[in-house]
Amino acid sequence: MVTPGSTAPTSPLSRSVRQRFVAEVDGIILDMAATAQGRLTALADQPGVARDQQARRDALHDFLRQRDAWIQGVRQAWQQALVAPGLSAQRRAGAQDKNLTLIGDDEVENGILVSRLVLTISDKVSWELKDLRLRVASLEGGHELADKDVLKPATFAAVLVNQWTACGLSRLAWTMMQDSLAPMVVDRLFSAYQHANEFLILNGVMPVIETKSVIRRSADGSAAAAPTSASKSAGSRAGSASAGAARPGNGGPGGAGPGGSAAGSFAGGTGGSARGHAGGASTGSGDRS
Repeated sequence: MVTPGSTAPTSPLSRSVRQRFVAEVDGIILDMAATAQGRLTALADQPGVARDQQARRDALHDFLRQRDAWIQGVRQAWQQALVAPGLSAQRRAGAQDKNLTLIGDDEVENGILVSRLVLTISDKVSWELKDLRLRVASLEGGHELADKDVLKPATFAAVLVNQWTACGLSRLAWTMMQDSLAPMVVDRLFSAYQHANEFLILNGVMPVIETKSVIRRSADGSAAAAPTSASKSAGSRAGSASAGAARPGNGGPGGAGPGGSAAGSFAGGTGGSARGHAGGASTGSGDRS
């Protein structure tokens, strides 16, 4: 049972999958620095208004000075995000009311940049991330991921942006080359999520994810149980009942078919994680009239 104020229990497998994830994502940091430098160099060479040209040259000059510091800062912060003891979502929610603090302008502005990058990432990795969250939750007593868990896209995005400004680089310079970095981040995180799912499947963690698998929460918002799977036997009984009740006209074009046939299973994303769809009654509105 999950109780408020508790920390999410970890298992050797969940710790291992996070370590593998961090190591794989770390491998792209040098490439990102090279891409950022190439983009800023290209912008500095573009003709334009004198003020804009000077701003682009300044951005390149600053990056060349702070390039190594940014790389080192990102790597250190990324590793610290792995080893730092994070609070569970339940404990974090309980502490919010007791520790209200003012948020500075820098944090707000960095948060905007992080959010833009996260939106781009989440749109591409949502299926693989969803499967991974369910598998990790099954190993950790149903707890959802904490806010700063390394498995969340926002954590790596925040590391990139915060270390950028911590080095004295401008947010304007970040916006100049963010569009060049985003595809690289998306591709690497997608692969890392895919490989994390494959690793857990090979270790017997939820090889099949039912469509009804959820992380349930209690009324106070805390996670309450591990993922559950749909009952295939219940789906079969519902399918038999709907097959006998189906009448012409209820099935739309092509005629009515048995509503309870199993929907089968299909591969989730490219990560090899399968989701089985439990059969359910679908006789249509005509049967209810």
